[in-house]
Amino acid sequence: MFDLDPRGPMDVSTLPAVAHSSSPPFEMFAPPHLATIAVILGVAAVLPWIARKLDRRREIAIGLAVVMAGGEITKVVVRTAIYDFPLATNLPLSLCGIASFLGAAMLIWKNERLWELVYFWGMGGTLQAIATPDLEWGYPHPIYLFYFLTHGAIIVAAIYGLWSYGFRPTWAALPRVFLTLNLYAALVTPINLLLDANYLYLRAKPVQASLMDYFGPWPWYLLSLEAMALLSFVVYYLPFAAWDGWLRGVVGRARSWRRQASTGPDGGP
Repeated sequence: MFDLDPRGPMDVSTLPAVAHSSSPPFEMFAPPHLATIAVILGVAAVLPWIARKLDRRREIAIGLAVVMAGGEITKVVVRTAIYDFPLATNLPLSLCGIASFLGAAMLIWKNERLWELVYFWGMGGTLQAIATPDLEWGYPHPIYLFYFLTHGAIIVAAIYGLWSYGFRPTWAALPRVFLTLNLYAALVTPINLLLDANYLYLRAKPVQASLMDYFGPWPWYLLSLEAMALLSFVVYYLPFAAWDGWLRGVVGRARSWRRQASTGPDGGP
């Protein structure tokens, strides 16, 4: 259910002539791809620090929200108006597309419930989309640039909410996020049928190599995606659970030492 791109499987040879470009074809983990990933992770790490250093958390959050929502809308316009991709299969209905708008709303209204969706969907789905994108062309094609701009902004927003807003995932968030994911998949299913689309890859696997290649044929790979989604949510919460457990242990030991020091070796004051 973690889709890599708003489109369904695509045969490049069937694209309109205007879509073909002199840009090189996308090559996974080639230097431009790795450099792009490094830039995204670098911005995610540095932007919250800059916001705190300049005391401009609110202003930077609004700017990032504009980039997220505006970038997603512009990506649709570029693909459909300039490169003649069909609108029906290029709407921002993918998990990453919806996460862009949720992330923008989260940043503007400082909403922790929305951040939970952006964090778990972003870490679980968008990271995979960045690592194994379903792209035809490489850098510096506009479709490549907008793809990584919009997907990278989701990761940046998730980290920004964590470090700048102080949001934290909890065990209680896992069932909420998982239920919301399935409700959204149920909503998208009839839209796929109506538009003959493949949002969330509910009807077929992506053409580009991905983890789905190991999940069996349709519809069984959907069950594997469910399990992978839930497992990824747990995995991305575990560092916080481990930190909280360690911190509680440290605090507990410190309190125990203070009690022993205050009572003295003989148990008295």
